[in-house]
Amino acid sequence: MASCMQKMNGLIHLSRAQVWSTARVLIPVNPHTAYQSRRHFFSRTSLLSRYTPSPRVRRAQQSRQVPPSPSEPPPEHESNNNGGPTPYNVPNITIGIVISACVGIWGWHSMYLAEYRRTGSRKIRETLEEFNKNMVMSLRNIQEGRSYTILTSTFTHFNTLHLAFNMMTLWSFGRPLVAFYGVPTFIILWVGSGIAGGALQAYAWSNNGPYHAHQAVGASGSIFGMLAVLTCITPKAQVALFWIPMTLRASTILTVAFSVAAISQDWLPFLGHWDHLGGMAFGAFWWLIALRRGRMGPKSALRNFL
Repeated sequence: MASCMQKMNGLIHLSRAQVWSTARVLIPVNPHTAYQSRRHFFSRTSLLSRYTPSPRVRRAQQSRQVPPSPSEPPPEHESNNNGGPTPYNVPNITIGIVISACVGIWGWHSMYLAEYRRTGSRKIRETLEEFNKNMVMSLRNIQEGRSYTILTSTFTHFNTLHLAFNMMTLWSFGRPLVAFYGVPTFIILWVGSGIAGGALQAYAWSNNGPYHAHQAVGASGSIFGMLAVLTCITPKAQVALFWIPMTLRASTILTVAFSVAAISQDWLPFLGHWDHLGGMAFGAFWWLIALRRGRMGPKSALRNFL
């Protein structure tokens, strides 16, 4: 009540025009006129400055932006299959974990093998035998109920050169797949291609010689599955096969042709040619039924990896 009396006392000393303009704000006579006088304080501009703009406004703002010049560096993020940004460290960390596991298993086995050769310890020999039963794929292990070795053998490498070649190839092919489709799809490709390649290799062994003479290790089947998917995505991307530049399509065709010729002519029998073909077949099949119609990042993301 006291505040109202003070306002009325202030109006006594004003002229008629001043009283009328002030009173229209205090007690609006025409609601439309009052709304127009208040519109300035609640305008769209003031609201957009305080809150997140709507999708329509964001699209309008983006349309007015100047596109970057070709000389500018690529952005720090590329879109993933979920529509959000995928930092480059996500593919690096994912593939780095797999490489660390492979290198760790190789280092553990190499250390124990060197110690056994130096000392001939019976305990170390038993440890290595258990390792071969659980981490090496062979028909003996499969027929004795250890079918999981088809998958665990993809993390095992005995030869340093074999390990280095597979890990460099995994680093090149695995990261763009994680950037395109995410970690779950990479895991499906790794597991599915490894199992498909190992199963096909074991089937070939069962029709060729004594089962105890065949064993296999390495991530080749999984890696060739990734090669098949990348070839389906962007067949004209440039890669280097044994340091020879060529497209992904050409490298895949040469790999398939060499594997088929090696199987028919019995070249390099210590290599898992059936494993390579089985891994590639699963990669192409999975792309066809699950990835071809799914959402994925732009193909320009491959430029950051290949």
